Amino acid sequence: MKKLIRILFPAAVAGLLLLSCDDYRNASLQEYGTLMYFRNGGEQELALYSTGEDGLYAIPVCKGGRNLSGTATVEIVPFDDNKMALYNAVNYTSYTALPQSMFSFLEDDASTPVTSNPLSLEFTAEESVKVVYLKMLTSEVQALIAANPDKTYVMGFQLFSEEKVSDDINILVLIPEVTVPYLTLSTTGLRSDAYDSDSAESTTYDNRVKFGIDSNRWEFTCELEVKDQSWLDQYNADHGTSYDLLESKFYEMPKALDFPKGVKEVPFSITVNRILKDTGEEMPKLRELVIPVAIKSCSKEEFVPFVSSEANDCVFLVQVLMSSDIPVTITADQVTAFYDGKTGYEYSNMFDGDESTFWSSPGSAKWGGIPGDEEWGFWFDIRLTTPLSVFVMNYCASPTAVRCPTRIKLGISDDGVNYTLVKDVATEDMRALVGWHALPLVKSDTKFSYIRMGLLETYINDTVYPLNIADVDMTCEVAELKLYGSEN
Repeated sequence: MKKLIRILFPAAVAGLLLLSCDDYRNASLQEYGTLMYFRNGGEQELALYSTGEDGLYAIPVCKGGRNLSGTATVEIVPFDDNKMALYNAVNYTSYTALPQSMFSFLEDDASTPVTSNPLSLEFTAEESVKVVYLKMLTSEVQALIAANPDKTYVMGFQLFSEEKVSDDINILVLIPEVTVPYLTLSTTGLRSDAYDSDSAESTTYDNRVKFGIDSNRWEFTCELEVKDQSWLDQYNADHGTSYDLLESKFYEMPKALDFPKGVKEVPFSITVNRILKDTGEEMPKLRELVIPVAIKSCSKEEFVPFVSSEANDCVFLVQVLMSSDIPVTITADQVTAFYDGKTGYEYSNMFDGDESTFWSSPGSAKWGGIPGDEEWGFWFDIRLTTPLSVFVMNYCASPTAVRCPTRIKLGISDDGVNYTLVKDVATEDMRALVGWHALPLVKSDTKFSYIRMGLLETYINDTVYPLNIADVDMTCEVAELKLYGSEN
């Protein structure tokens, strides 16, 4: 057998990334009797997962050309420091060769070590592809990368053969990146729902735990948790909220989820019970109650629950608000408005108990409409007959799903002149709304005697229109208002 030539061809390296494997095979393989090449030649990013186990990567070596029935012998030779330096010089890179003690070759069964040195593959007339596996010591690679953050480690390989070797895909450069296989929730952040006495007795919230890895080869258990009061106190401080934990007797959820082999996502549900079946006890009213659900731990310690400095990135915060059954009585003579409404569409319609009548803003400036207040838009001030310390404002949009408010400010006041902004609400579920919608609960440490509701945006034809600009271009409509509140 001829001696295999082992020269790192600069021209071959320079052209390494110019042609894809598919393009090269389609255009050039027929020029040669037998041609050997890496199927995935070129530079490849390689994800190594920190699982406590060695990593595996399949390297297909192919035989092409006019004479597919020919035999061939190829060798795969790893880069040493000299070859790495030449590669860097030609490609203007600054890679460092990973020590060869950190990887080795396995036969195509992915378990038997290759004993030949250098690795040699014999192609029979019937064979067009052979696969060899690269085994990597993931923990050692991870430690080396962590200890040298200024270096980019790679594993480089070159094909040699007595037959023709591709000038373009005879080199494979693998760039390992050790990745932590995180466990994450499919849905995170706030899910908010308002309940009343007509709501279903039980409501289910679905979610999933996902395992961030290409293929799950393990069986393990993932433990869920509900964050405690100290966590919620910090969340409230960070987000300007005043949530309370929902007592555990009002909801059901699994404590742990089992991941079988091959499964990368496992669903789970949280069931909120508005009324306890055994006692008839109902959830507390007019309180923002939450269930902050997170992934606590995993039976395989290498699989880490995802955490973030922003709680809404890794916690499923189910927020439920139980409204009072009896609204606070409001009559039109308790209300002062920035704009009374068009003729036939006055603000008194919002307090007549008829959802088919509604208040309307003056509309587009080009038809004579005027803008609302710069800060509050079209506002309505409600003078309370009894001071409150907590309230929820519900509004009913106009009978058709157009011109509904999509940004609403709420303020409170002691004197009806100086208002303190307490909520600025603009959520997608306010768009194209038909029927009733509950705004977030407002809670104050002291009682207040006035409430201001300001409408700043409206929505139609998939577009949000501001109401507080000189060239206002759309009308806003509201059919009814209901106020639920308490002195406590």
